[in-house]
Amino acid sequence: MEFTIASKADQSAIVALHAQSWREAYKTILSTDFLQNSLIQNRTDVWTERFNQPKDNQYIIVAYDNNELCGFICAYGNEHQQWGTFVDNLHVASARKGQGIGKRLMQKVVEWSKLQYPGKGLYLEVLADNIAAQRFYDGLGAVNQGKAYWQPPEGEPVKEFLYVWESLENYGCKSAAI
Repeated sequence: MEFTIASKADQSAIVALHAQSWREAYKTILSTDFLQNSLIQNRTDVWTERFNQPKDNQYIIVAYDNNELCGFICAYGNEHQQWGTFVDNLHVASARKGQGIGKRLMQKVVEWSKLQYPGKGLYLEVLADNIAAQRFYDGLGAVNQGKAYWQPPEGEPVKEFLYVWESLENYGCKSAAI
């Protein structure tokens, strides 16, 4: 398994994996029409902007095995004054879940964040219906700080939870694999 900083050359593979993850996770949240007809363009637009006009605090790591994208993570360092670095995306290919790829991608972001933004924490948002992801983050020592709402590209707002590591010294105090 090779973990590297993402480049524009990774964009199409990231778009494909991101779209597949959304099709699996959001099939009861987003319309079939959106998932079948608009999702690829929506994700392409997001990733085109991220690669063509990256924010100064953007950090994207990809995980490849035999030239196959197995997972990726996208974070924004010190994005929030209180919570620190924001993990905006963490996706692992379905066939590769349970192999520790997600945990290793998270560790890469933790190491980067500690180096670039010492003394800051880490946070992310998890949909309320995504119990597997909640267990994964619980296992890595995150604390659920409460609920919020995500406005998907279409449809009604969806309940989500804010998961936080106030100090990265608390990161990974339990074990989990995704």
